[in-house]
Amino acid sequence: METLSTQSFKFDCDALYIETHSLHQEGKYQWALIFIDATGAVTRLPIPKVSSRPTSRHASGPTHRESHVPAVPIQSQSPRGGPSQLLGYCKIGAYVGGLGRSEFEEVGNAALSGAKDSVRPLWLLQVLVTLQERGRILWDGPVTAVEGRVLEINREADIRWLQAFLRSAPYRTYMTTV
Repeated sequence: METLSTQSFKFDCDALYIETHSLHQEGKYQWALIFIDATGAVTRLPIPKVSSRPTSRHASGPTHRESHVPAVPIQSQSPRGGPSQLLGYCKIGAYVGGLGRSEFEEVGNAALSGAKDSVRPLWLLQVLVTLQERGRILWDGPVTAVEGRVLEINREADIRWLQAFLRSAPYRTYMTTV
């Protein structure tokens, strides 16, 4: 039995989001970075994996483009081959705008090309650090503080998903700002 959310979201244009999925293993999550440009076109890092071979806790791969702002989220695959559970979205509130798709892909592909299988989403953190260094994200503190906040949100959402599953109730996907 799956506990699905029938929610749809309105995503802001010229915005960055971290999409989070539970891998149905305690403390293990999969993250994607989503850039929505000024016209509403979506670019996603990385492409959701469809492999059934275990690889890492945080998938990596090239960018994926969609033609419009999604109303229904993409269902990723967990490293064990089954679908992962979408937990929600963390909008990056300190993003100042003006990023172009080509710059996003350049920064993202550079980080993904050096990515190794890891228990932390190092490629995603590297993208955020690079965007912070370029003045696209204006955080006062280190990116690792944001990582900690997103992990905390994931743990809370994972518990809410499990509670909904056990009650046979729909899970309410979250949308928050970090």
